[in-house]
Amino acid sequence: MRALAGGWRKKVYLVEKRGEKRIFCLIPKEAIKRRRLLAAIRLEEELTRKGVIRGRKLIEFGEDENHWKLILTYLPGKLKWQWTKKESFEIGQILARLHQAGVAHLDLKPGNVLWDKRDNIVGVIDFEEAKLGKRWFLKDLANTLSWILVSGGSAEEFWRGYGAAKARLDYGRIESYLDQFLHLRMRQGSPKAFLVLAQRQLQQYRRQIKTKLLTPKDLSSFRRKYRDKKIVLSVGGFELLHWGHLQFLKRARARGDLLVVAVASDFSRREAKGPLFPLVGEKTRAETIAHFPFVDGVVVASELDLRPIIKKLKPNLFYTARQDWENKVRRPEEAVLVEQLGGKVIKTKHFQPALSSEEMIERVALFKIRQVLFGVRSQRPLLSRFRIRHPRVISFSELASWAEKIRRQKKTIVFTSGSFDLFHLGHARFLQKARSCGQVLVVGVPSNQSMTQTKGLGRPIVDQWARAAVVAELAWVDQVVIFPQRTILELLKVLKPEVFFTVKESWNRLTSSPEAKLVRDYGGKIVRSERQGPGISASKMIDKAAGELIRIRFAPLMKLAEENPVLNADFDPYALESQLGARHRGFYQQVLIEVAKKKQCVFCDLKEKYIIAERGGVVLTVALFPYIDGHLLIIPRRHCQSLTELKAREWQAVKYLTQLGLKLLKKELGQENVWFLEREGSRAGKTVSHLHFHLIPFVPELVNWHYQRITLAPQKLAEKLRQKRKSS
Repeated sequence: MRALAGGWRKKVYLVEKRGEKRIFCLIPKEAIKRRRLLAAIRLEEELTRKGVIRGRKLIEFGEDENHWKLILTYLPGKLKWQWTKKESFEIGQILARLHQAGVAHLDLKPGNVLWDKRDNIVGVIDFEEAKLGKRWFLKDLANTLSWILVSGGSAEEFWRGYGAAKARLDYGRIESYLDQFLHLRMRQGSPKAFLVLAQRQLQQYRRQIKTKLLTPKDLSSFRRKYRDKKIVLSVGGFELLHWGHLQFLKRARARGDLLVVAVASDFSRREAKGPLFPLVGEKTRAETIAHFPFVDGVVVASELDLRPIIKKLKPNLFYTARQDWENKVRRPEEAVLVEQLGGKVIKTKHFQPALSSEEMIERVALFKIRQVLFGVRSQRPLLSRFRIRHPRVISFSELASWAEKIRRQKKTIVFTSGSFDLFHLGHARFLQKARSCGQVLVVGVPSNQSMTQTKGLGRPIVDQWARAAVVAELAWVDQVVIFPQRTILELLKVLKPEVFFTVKESWNRLTSSPEAKLVRDYGGKIVRSERQGPGISASKMIDKAAGELIRIRFAPLMKLAEENPVLNADFDPYALESQLGARHRGFYQQVLIEVAKKKQCVFCDLKEKYIIAERGGVVLTVALFPYIDGHLLIIPRRHCQSLTELKAREWQAVKYLTQLGLKLLKKELGQENVWFLEREGSRAGKTVSHLHFHLIPFVPELVNWHYQRITLAPQKLAEKLRQKRKSS
């Protein structure tokens, strides 16, 4: 007798007697009534007889004081706890056959399906929870799909196997049931169920954002859909988003039922504000705005003329800044058109902080430039004059009582943290993903002092209260806490979140951190995620702003520098002192220019003092512009571009000189391994159109040998290798 995997409280054994296999089951009487158990066995036998499934047959039924005893026929198959695409498709097919027979299995899980060696279903067992009638099918689909997802299978393949395209199904109800069953799987201990639920929630959140992102073509249908609603239209660049922008948009939304924001296109931004703009692309800015709950639609449009947008949207209110009209950013024709369509134009003054994107970008850029020129120094963060009181921003001292209230409500708390210095789309997406892991999201924002300790002088750019206020306005955030400590350890001790959501980076050595140990000790989960906006960060935004400002302000000087890369009347590219830095100091181009004056190829003008050996019209020489010490070249004397042009004796010479080069490098530098690279000149995109071969010493610990410091001048190397050759 050998024990097999059984169900809940069920014991199953494989019994083999006289070469015949049987299944012996012990089922507690308290788990199921006799009538229901026998009905399940009869159903399994009937479905087997009809060919719907392959199941077991009852051989003997008995009982003792506490158990039902069953002896069943044996099905030769194995259980699979991980389901792939193939298994998902097979499960879909078998479930479709069961439903056609009017049966909902309601427990079609890995432990109740048997597979052969080719991963085909050979048996379906355990019909104790089966129900008859079509009204059970949707729950059956949702339950089985939950097992597919937590077992690593594919929902798409499951639906394909079920033939969902031919069936009329209420997918909305299936989706609602699915979440219930996934929560049940999680309570049953499935580690994958938590991730599947989080992924589904994240997809739902992303769909919400996608519906807000409109094109100009969508505006007419948007207006028809909400014909009875009061629509407010506003416009802006929203480059470096701060709480002043959000206050402006919230006031606009308060004037109507729906708010549509026109985000200035890249082209119009550049035309209106100059070449420094845009700092952030139009699609990125538009999606960032869509993450705030008071925004109902976002469309990218020309900042210079909004009349095409106004004609299609027909807004009831056009909410604008008075300063835009005074500076002639807004056109009088736009106001006339809004009024002709029955709307009203509101020109409001800028409330605090009266800081535009243009001013903020220039301040950030100038501070970075001063840092580079005069060294690291501190500065007062932007927007620090205004202490914003937001209802969802609490102090560190209030956190414990707030967390206790949430726990009494039995809600899952997710915690994450970040500096959010210059708020951007990556931040919004990251917090959106964090919120998908639970029911309440708490975000830790470091204080100014804490951030200076971790990021250095000059950070933060934006004040702690202003940063916290922007984060608190997001649809995904329930509470924000400003913490004064250098790390989040004390905050985790007080909050004890069920889920700690953090960034997945090489520097984030979470497995050995005290934060991770604390979370694991009290039984919490740790979820690590990639950055959600990998191409954008506060540091990149700062550097981009500074670089663009320098490029614009100093364009004439930079142009002059590009036209005159080397200013040295006594420059000799072949001098020994020049050779050590030849690749990195602009001398390579100068040599090409000097040789071009003679109307020659640089490799057709080889100097004898650099040549180590020659054979068959091919030379072994040193590289004048080496990547690393010991860099050699093999070059045919005659000008040719391709390997196909080499003659047989030249090929033999290349082989001989390669072996010679290896031998000399080993003797002189102790190098035993090299890269052997063939370059076919201009055909391989190289500057020199002359066929040549590289012998470059291979040093395993070097990640990039393109930027190694040269300590041995090529001419000296040539002399040493010639001497070694003679001595050997």
